[in-house]
Amino acid sequence: MAIKKDRANVVPKYIIEDSKLVLGKVAYHVNLVKNITKVQGGGMFTINMKEKTLFLFGDSYKLGHPQMEALQTAVDNWKVYTSKKQKTKLDDRFKITIKLQDGTIKKLN
Repeated sequence: MAIKKDRANVVPKYIIEDSKLVLGKVAYHVNLVKNITKVQGGGMFTINMKEKTLFLFGDSYKLGHPQMEALQTAVDNWKVYTSKKQKTKLDDRFKITIKLQDGTIKKLN
């Protein structure tokens, strides 16, 4: 079975764009971007559908570390989208946690 080169690197990634949290399974963070001038960092995530938890970690090589104030605003206003189109929101019963650069874990909601 042949696997396309880009498909081999498709992993769960997120960006923060215009104080919105955008989730997706992509090869590159920029695949989630609508307007690069409004991007406020990114990283990777794991999700547990049964436990309704979303865990954010890491950063984006090209887009940088997530800006915490913008991320917190996205969570507080529940602007958490499941694709680049930003039409479908993640169920608001999810609990979101992030691993910070210093290794500490912070609950966002």
